[in-house]
Formats: sequence, C-alpha cells, structure tokens
Amino acid sequence: MTPKPLLALLLIAAAIGCNRRDPAIPPPPPKPVPDRFDYLNPYLTRDHLLGYIASLSEERRLKIRSVAPHPTGPEPVPAGAMSAEADRIARKYGFDDYGEYCAVDERITVARMILLRRKADDAAERLQGLKVIAASARLKDPKLSPEEKKETERELFLAMEGLEQIKQGTPPKHLNEQDVGLVAEYEGGIEYAEKMLAR
Repeated sequence: MTPKPLLALLLIAAAIGCNRRDPAIPPPPPKPVPDRFDYLNPYLTRDHLLGYIASLSEERRLKIRSVAPHPTGPEPVPAGAMSAEADRIARKYGFDDYGEYCAVDERITVARMILLRRKADDAAERLQGLKVIAASARLKDPKLSPEEKKETERELFLAMEGLEQIKQGTPPKHLNEQDVGLVAEYEGGIEYAEKMLAR
C-alpha cells in the first residue's frame, strides 16, 4: 500500500507533467483582434454596451466628446494634449482609448438606425396587410356599385403593391447581425440612460 504523502506527490508530479507543453508542438496562434472598422464581422461585446450605457447616464459621452474636435464615429484622434485627455477619459470608463470609444459609439448608432428602420418596416407592413384584408372583404359585398368596385380593386392593388415593395425594400446590411442583436438586447437601457441625461 502506497503511503498517503507519497501518493500525493505522485499525483502532483503527474499533474505538472500533464500541463507541460511538448516543445515539438507549436503553441496555438493568438486569436485575432477584431477590426474596429470591419462592420461585416462582430466587434461589440456586453462590456462595450454596459460601458456605453454608463457613459450616457453619467454624461461621460459628453465629457469625452467635449475634448475632441471629431465628435462622430471613428475619426482621427486629436493630437497632443487633447489626444491624451480623450484617451484618459475613455480608459477611465472602460475603453481601450478614445478611438475604441468612437468605434463602439458608431456601431451602436448604426445598429440603432437599422433597428429603427426594421420597426418602421414592420409597422408599414402591418398597415398594408390590414388594407389588403379590408379591400378584399369589401369586394365580397354584392351591393357595391361598379364605381365602388373599381375603386376598391384599385385600393387592393395599391395595398398589395405597397406590401410587396416593403418586403423587397429591406435595406442592405450595414452591420453584422451579432452586433445588431446585442444592441437590440440593450436598447431599453440605452433609451433609459438617454432620458436620464435629457433631464
């Protein structure tokens, strides 16, 4: 029977041996850093969204932007003391630098525009659908005069045409769906923080 201290040493030695990397096997390549400006690939994280929301509720966004001459999107960061101040403020609130803050802000803005367009399209599609249903039901009325029937057929045609245009007119994707979905998840928090800021 192996003494307990010796058994413990054997287990530790085995664990150390398992964690050693074979020098003949190269280490895995590091994960690539997402490109801030490549909108086709995901970039936003939950930390980005939480930092952004916090920046709005505490007016951090205004403070960061007040020290830089380029207030929208991933613009060139100002040089000299202003650049250092913008980076200092951005880092203080969880961003790598002012450039990352702008990249996150720009993506969130684009995602919100996409979400707003989708909501508008959904509402318009529902409205056109109701017009199609109403016109179709009216056409079944045997008491319609020839003029009324002609006008209702025209209304039905226009409603169906409008419905088709909405379905075909989906805007091209300007941002990957993962980023859009993440912003949609935090949209309520962003709106609340903006309302608090406007008080």
